[in-house]
Amino acid sequence: AGTVSDACLTAVCDNAPEKHPAIRQLVDGIPLFSDAQEMLQSGLIDAVIVATPHYDHPHLSMLAMRHGIHTLCEKPAGVYTAQVQE
Repeated sequence: AGTVSDACLTAVCDNAPEKHPAIRQLVDGIPLFSDAQEMLQSGLIDAVIVATPHYDHPHLSMLAMRHGIHTLCEKPAGVYTAQVQE
């Protein structure tokens, strides 16, 4: 909605291609990825919001951080304490 000053949506990722038409209606003209790794390596983003089912949070957050991308993760950061500590 453009409510975050100086922020610009540059890419979206959803691994369910059947959802892409609905997403496309909301973000027309923005690159849409099916693979998080591909999006993170695209050079299009310098920050990411991980908004996925809980069990995906640790893997995707760590993947983004390993690519040097600023990462905001929905809670919980992990389902198990060991995941959060990692």
